[in-house]
Amino acid sequence: MISAILITILFITFSVLLLKDARKWFPLTVAVLYYVLPKEACMIGGAKPNILILIVMLAVLAYKGYLRNLINERFGYVILFYFVTSALISLFSLDEIPFMTQFSFLIKKSLEMFLLGLIAVSFFVHTNDFSMFARTFYSVVLAGSIYGIFSYVVNANPYMTFVSTSFRDGIMNGADFFLSESRGVIHGRISGFSNHPLTWGQLHLLFVIVLPFFKKYLTQCLFVSTFIFSSINIVLTGSRSSLVPLIIFLIGYVLIIKRRKFKQIVAFGLVVFSFVMITVSVVHNEYTDTIRAYLFFWDESASEQIGVGGSSVSMREDQLENAIYYIGKRNVLVGFGYGFVSNMSEDHFLRETLLGFESVVLKVLMEQGVLGFVCYLVMFVMLCVKLICERTSMTDRLLSVLLFLSYLSSLFFTGERCTFQLFFFFLVLLSREDYILRRDFLLLSYVTQKKNRLISSLS
Repeated sequence: MISAILITILFITFSVLLLKDARKWFPLTVAVLYYVLPKEACMIGGAKPNILILIVMLAVLAYKGYLRNLINERFGYVILFYFVTSALISLFSLDEIPFMTQFSFLIKKSLEMFLLGLIAVSFFVHTNDFSMFARTFYSVVLAGSIYGIFSYVVNANPYMTFVSTSFRDGIMNGADFFLSESRGVIHGRISGFSNHPLTWGQLHLLFVIVLPFFKKYLTQCLFVSTFIFSSINIVLTGSRSSLVPLIIFLIGYVLIIKRRKFKQIVAFGLVVFSFVMITVSVVHNEYTDTIRAYLFFWDESASEQIGVGGSSVSMREDQLENAIYYIGKRNVLVGFGYGFVSNMSEDHFLRETLLGFESVVLKVLMEQGVLGFVCYLVMFVMLCVKLICERTSMTDRLLSVLLFLSYLSSLFFTGERCTFQLFFFFLVLLSREDYILRRDFLLLSYVTQKKNRLISSLS
């Protein structure tokens, strides 16, 4: 009860601050309500602060006359594509869920996915706004990373123990449970400010792969510290679904940043890779066995040897086969209906058969079939192409591709852990930054040209 009261006070405080100076307090509001507070946290009466704050933001935009900015021509067609295709597919999958139920769930889900990003456009007017956001947001992320390491060292998560008292009935605090779980040399899986290690791992994966785009706004100390501590948090979650994409990103990042030294980096990488392979093959102890289990995630014997549980390749294959089998009995093209998995009861036989739908592939296939899965991938391709086209340097374009590959691979491994909202939010910020930089450049060029003409006329 006390935690619910404090969360309510926190929400009221940020609401007042946003009404007073939205551009100044928007970065901290996003960091606290979408990172520090877990999504299960509730205020007095059971209301969710991260949902109600969107209404406050909309009220601020309405007061300032900026509601028209929600019609984002840069990403609007992507959102429209997702919404229209999902609605059309829902028309042909009415066996399990009525169309209006699917449609209402689609509206709710679309708002959850895209609204924060669309609202953000109005709060970023100058380049200083991006600098303020980057410094504020990543300072909070760094503090959260340090807390994650602290919770691992003391093998306790006092923050989640306290906040979980505000959760609705039926939602338990999973953070303490996972701290008692071991995976090789990792004795205790951290959850940080979230209720599950997979969520914490995917969040910090997202922060790491977006971090290079904000490097120019951060001090060297903050950039390096956040990079290192967030990566350590990913390791301590014991989540291969975040660790493998992180390794992919790190390799790609080094090659992109130092592409002029491509041959030397590849040669050095091959030497290091060979050394690691020989070491884990010849030397057998708890540390090398853990490395082997994480690097060779498809080798189930390596995982079983050190007691690494969780998902395996054969488990994913069985889940995929079962998903295709069940939608094939109904309609392989359009699935069971939008929102089917979320509305499914806990004792539904499919939840046990497909083991919680721990991959976005399984969830989308079951809800929208093969056609819906193709449209889902097309949406990601559209977002990726849009971001690439707006970046001016080749380095940024390659980093954009790497950003999408890393995040999408994590979704395929373990599903969307309430992170797409922030993912789309970051995409909008990067697009907005590009627009403002081009606008300022054109304005500066125009002023300089006018000044030169005036000087010429006077002389």
